[in-house]
Parts: sequence; C-alpha cells; structure tokens
Amino acid sequence: MEDSNLFSQLVIRGLEAVFIIYTLRSISLQQYKTNMKNLFLRLKSYFNKVYRITAGCKHFKKFVWKELLHIHKVNNWRHGVFEANSYIETVFSITENTNAYYYYVVDENYLHCRVDVIKDFAVEITTEMFILAAHFNNLIQNGIVVVDVERRNVEYHVKADTTLLSVYPGNIYSLIRGHFNASKDVKWAFDKMIAKSGLS
Repeated sequence: MEDSNLFSQLVIRGLEAVFIIYTLRSISLQQYKTNMKNLFLRLKSYFNKVYRITAGCKHFKKFVWKELLHIHKVNNWRHGVFEANSYIETVFSITENTNAYYYYVVDENYLHCRVDVIKDFAVEITTEMFILAAHFNNLIQNGIVVVDVERRNVEYHVKADTTLLSVYPGNIYSLIRGHFNASKDVKWAFDKMIAKSGLS
C-alpha cells in the first residue's frame, strides 16, 4: 500500500516537472538556462526515485549502505567500515570530555543506529537505571533506551525502514543526526542520576 502511494506521488511530481517545461516561454536566456538546469536536476532526482522503487526490496539494503558510506566520507567523520557485516563504527563526542562509539548496521529491512551511553555502571543503581530508561522510553518518539544488566551498560537504539531510506536518502543523515542529539540528552540524564547516587 505504501509503495503504491509513494509511486503515485512520484508520478505527480514528474507531471509537475513536465508542466514547468511548458511554462518557461517568456523569460530571459540566462533565466531559461537556470530554470532548465533546475528542471533537469529535479527530473534526475525523480527518475532516480522511480528506479529505486522499481528495483525491488533486495536492492534497498545496497542503496542505503552506499548512501551511509557516502555520508561518512563527505563529512570526514572518524569511522571504521566493516563491509562483510554491513556496519560502520563511528566516533563522536557525546560530551565535552567523552567520546562514544556509534554503530550503524544495515540489514535487509532496517538501518539500525546504536550507542552505549553508559558503560559499566554500579550494580547498586540497577533499579534506578531501569526506572530512568522506562521514563525515557515513554517520552522518546523515535528509539528505545535499553539497560543491559549483564554488561552493565545503557544503550540507545534507533532503527528505520530501508524502503523509505532508499527512496529518500536525505533521511539517513537526519536519522544519524537525530540519534546523536537524542543520545546526548540520554547521556546527560543518566550521568546526572549517577552523580546524585554517589556511585559510578
């Protein structure tokens, strides 16, 4: 159902682009060239989306993986690429003095984003960790905070469907940015709770 709605939206945008061609009659040559260049870019984007939709589910992972690599390269982020497992490990500053490893994994259906916001917390505050994680999970619209008792870690996860991300690759950067910003808030809240408890 979603694919047919998406396809009809793309057809409408294509028809809009064709309509624009016929409206470019009484303008200067320079303005005409600029408009034609913009139209060409819009048509290219349109046909790229149509191609990605019609390519089928087995290609969605490849499109998302390629865009994820491109984003990391263009932004010159410190990262390691693990092609065999389709995941990237990136280092960002989660606080002023702390770096964290962010993991981006692409599988057949989803792009998963994960970060350990707290590592090796004291056993005595496990209950408080679960309470704060439950509070976050009630507030956060996108993602989930997970308390791993065995490793004594707190993780923040977000995932998005590869179908949508393959058609609209700009959403991948937005997802990464949103995950990073939310993880800083989660880290701040858990650090504050740990500081209040007096245990680390």
